[in-house]
Amino acid sequence: MKKKHVCMIAYTGYARDTRVRREAETLALNGYKVSFLVPRSGTAEKAKTYEQDGVSVIELNTTKYCGKSKISYLFSYLYFTLACFFVCTWRCLKGHIDVVHVHNMPNFLVFTALLPRLLGKKLILDIHDTVPETYMAKFGDAGQSPSVAFWLFCLEEKICCCLAHKIICVNHTESPAIWVGSNQRRAHRRLTDFSAGTSLTSEHATDLITSRGLVSTAAASPPKPPMMKVTCES
Repeated sequence: MKKKHVCMIAYTGYARDTRVRREAETLALNGYKVSFLVPRSGTAEKAKTYEQDGVSVIELNTTKYCGKSKISYLFSYLYFTLACFFVCTWRCLKGHIDVVHVHNMPNFLVFTALLPRLLGKKLILDIHDTVPETYMAKFGDAGQSPSVAFWLFCLEEKICCCLAHKIICVNHTESPAIWVGSNQRRAHRRLTDFSAGTSLTSEHATDLITSRGLVSTAAASPPKPPMMKVTCES
C-alpha cells in the first residue's frame, strides 16, 4: 500500500519548535511520509534539506524575522509564502502531496496549497495564535480601540479558515474567537481544539483524518513522541 504524503508548512525554527516537531514525528511513526517546509536557520549560511526522526525537513532560502518592524514582518511573511507556494505546487505536480498541514502565523500560508486544494487534496490550518489579537498585543496601545488593520486581519482569518477542510486551535477558549463562517453547525464540524495535558479524539473532514489523539506534552518526555492515531483513506 502506497504511503500517504503529508506536507507541513510553518514559519518557525523546526529544531526549536516542539509542537510542530512532535506532530510531524508522530505522523512519521505511524507510517506517513512527512515533508516539512521551514525558513532557513538564522545561523546557517545556506538552506539545507535533512532528515530528522523520519521527517524530511526542507529549509527554504529565507530566514525568520524577529524584529519590531511591521513592514519587515509583512515582507518576510510574503517572501516565505511565495517560496512555499512554488515548492508546494511543484511537489503536488510530481504527486508528492496528499495532505497539506499549515501552521500559522501567518494564516495566509494556506494559499501556498492553492493548487493541491484545487486538485482535491486535503488542507488543515493549525492556528497556534489568533492573528488579530496577537497584532494588537504586539503593536497596539493599551486601551486603544481596534484599528482598521485589526479588522482586516479578522477578515483574512475568516477567508483562510473557509479555505481549509479542517481547523485546529490550541484550546477551547480560543475557539470562539476564530472566524469559521456564519453556519455554526458547519463551523463546529470543521473546528478542533486541544490543550496541553489533555487527550483529543476527533472526527476529521471526509477521507483526510478520521481520528487523532494528542498525548500531553506538558508531562515528562516519553521515550518517543506522543502518539496520534491517524487514518487516511483513498
